[in-house]
Amino acid sequence: MHVLSVVSTKGGIGKTTTVTNLCGFLADTRLRVLLIDLDLQPTLSSYFTLVKRALGGTYVFTSRAEPNRGERYDAC
Repeated sequence: MHVLSVVSTKGGIGKTTTVTNLCGFLADTRLRVLLIDLDLQPTLSSYFTLVKRALGGTYVFTSRAEPNRGERYDAC
């Protein structure tokens, strides 16, 4: 599993657009991709429809995720 974080204190510089395009390309190559938008203005949901919210929030979702056990978490 690889983790990629895109962080900047400056708003409006294209972080969400860059991540959305990069993850779209990765998903097109059949890689499993999980996008988590922790911004106070979560604009990632304007690109991809949020199907299901993580119960208990992001912290509970990520602390319980165990990808090596083969569990499936449908966050979005």
